[in-house]
Amino acid sequence: MLYGFLLGFILAIIALIKPFGIALPAVFMGLAWMCTAPCRPRHRGRFSFCVLVAYLLLISPWEVWAWRVSGHWIPLCTNGPNALIDGLTFGTVRGLKQVPMPESVRTLTEDAVAHAKQLRTTTSIANFMVVQIRERPESVIKLFLVKAVRSWYSNESHTLEKWVAVIQLFYLPFVIFGMRIVWRGGRQHKNFLLVAMGITLYFWMMTVITALPILRYMVPTVSLLMVFAAAALEHVAMQHFGPFRTKLLASYIDSSLAPTRQSVSTSI
Repeated sequence: MLYGFLLGFILAIIALIKPFGIALPAVFMGLAWMCTAPCRPRHRGRFSFCVLVAYLLLISPWEVWAWRVSGHWIPLCTNGPNALIDGLTFGTVRGLKQVPMPESVRTLTEDAVAHAKQLRTTTSIANFMVVQIRERPESVIKLFLVKAVRSWYSNESHTLEKWVAVIQLFYLPFVIFGMRIVWRGGRQHKNFLLVAMGITLYFWMMTVITALPILRYMVPTVSLLMVFAAAALEHVAMQHFGPFRTKLLASYIDSSLAPTRQSVSTSI
């Protein structure tokens, strides 16, 4: 229970600093039931409950204060609608060069720009998307696919994106190979993999659905994924350079002990 409360407090601080993490408690509550720890279901339930309670306790003072000041409920920040509309109109406004995308997707984003004055609240944006899903579902699916891909290399100015994509593709096989190595490890290794994947999927989903598809929002997950790349590189290094390192260490030990052996044989 203590660890559940501590995790809930940490997640609440993260959400108060960066509202992008508002739903992270749900991720860890789900991971509590997926991890390989040897504990009973009721213990997992208590842990999840403690995470939720601690999270709500810490953010509730701010929520109450914001409600009294504004007269309505604010989910940790007031910039939600602006972030949503930015995610719908990316590559169309901001005075920058256009982003390559299917024509149907461009038409959808231009339609969102045309109705920007009406899309001032989360509810109006949600209603707009519901209408688009009903009228042109393929365009909406393509929009989210474009955002899903661009979230791993794009930036606001659209500069040097090809080079960023090349660097990301260079790391990709090491990350995948490292995940395979970590999954073959012990229980703690598997739990770390589950946590890393849960956080990665969360930030990826939030970026695709609610924000601009830029790499900046994926930085927390990239730092976790680099651990798997490091594990892959360490495995490759041990496979190819391990014997050489052993021989080098043996020769160093022999050279270091040579004067001692000589003095002992002289004394004898």
